[in-house]
Amino acid sequence: MPGLNSLHGKGGNFRVQFLISNDPDVFFCKSSPASRLPPATPRQVNESAYGDGELKVHASRADAPRQPRAEERTPLSERDPREVKFASYLASSSLRIFMCSPPPTRWPSFQLPTTYVDPPAQPPPLTRLSKLAFLSPLYSSLLLLLLILRLIYARLRRLITRSHHKSHMFIQVKWGRERLHFPLPAPDIKLGAFRATLADYTQLPPNAFKLIHAGAVMKDDNAPISAYSIRANSTILLLDSTQQPATSSHHDTSIAPKSTSTLAAREPKTEANTISQIRAELDSIQQTLEPGVDALLRELNPSSQQPLPLPQDQDQQVHVASDPTALQDSEALDREHRRLGELLLQALLRLDAIGFEGGWDAARKERKGAVKIVQNLLDRLDGGWHARTWA
Repeated sequence: MPGLNSLHGKGGNFRVQFLISNDPDVFFCKSSPASRLPPATPRQVNESAYGDGELKVHASRADAPRQPRAEERTPLSERDPREVKFASYLASSSLRIFMCSPPPTRWPSFQLPTTYVDPPAQPPPLTRLSKLAFLSPLYSSLLLLLLILRLIYARLRRLITRSHHKSHMFIQVKWGRERLHFPLPAPDIKLGAFRATLADYTQLPPNAFKLIHAGAVMKDDNAPISAYSIRANSTILLLDSTQQPATSSHHDTSIAPKSTSTLAAREPKTEANTISQIRAELDSIQQTLEPGVDALLRELNPSSQQPLPLPQDQDQQVHVASDPTALQDSEALDREHRRLGELLLQALLRLDAIGFEGGWDAARKERKGAVKIVQNLLDRLDGGWHARTWA
């Protein structure tokens, strides 16, 4: 409204609300609290006029007969004393009276000014998820489809990875020249059940072979597989107790230490004598069989620069063909590989046959180390041979 001013009175807290329409009888003045108004309230204001800085109010009691509205403005001194008293009260109170210049006109009902309303609060900034709600349905569908495809891809990848791991969870069983692969048993599977599985495959009696892993003989059939630290890709050596070393044209029996068993039979069985027996067996293997393994691996892989240890005693020479052309022959190499593999297996059987008394921890540790050395020789021999086969 142009020219809108306000007049503040003194005193208490009051609020005045003017409602204007075409009907002159619908001018109401409401104030609060009512206890501060004079006894003449509530009053029905018949007319409010503003002009020349004077407040002119026509008011009457609600229960009094209605006074006709004056057709023209009259001075304030000529008005009813009750009207003057009410007007002076309004001027002296804290009521807020709006002064308009020029005086306001009466508006129709449909042109009434609306009540002032506080502007709406600024909405919070949109987040990334809330912005998706404003996208078109096509974009929302595409995003949903991409999310579903991503979840399907993650699920399939997890299944493929799990099956891939399961396909590689095997253990290797070395039986002579053969390498057998079996699924990794459950950790709580008894050794006896695993032994029965191997017996069914090899057609050997369950008590006719020994199992060796990491230099230790697996004897307790009631113990679980986990007690022997069997994991994926572990290698178990299967020794056939009924297996006899292959004979050849050479005197292979010279490799076996003959004096070891004789010496053990003559001396009383003590832990010290048992340890000496194990060390004698291991020394014989390292002096006779290990040079032969190194020589064969050198012939199988000429590019390797491994030194070839030579035997110092003529009686303990390894029977490797002295003619280089003979080793190049596949049949000669095959015979030498088979001979060395069988002799190493027999050495493992001899080490396993060494008995112990209870509490001989040092002797057990000595035999375990010797078995591990012989098993490593056998692994080197088979690894070099299979590398030549697949080359």
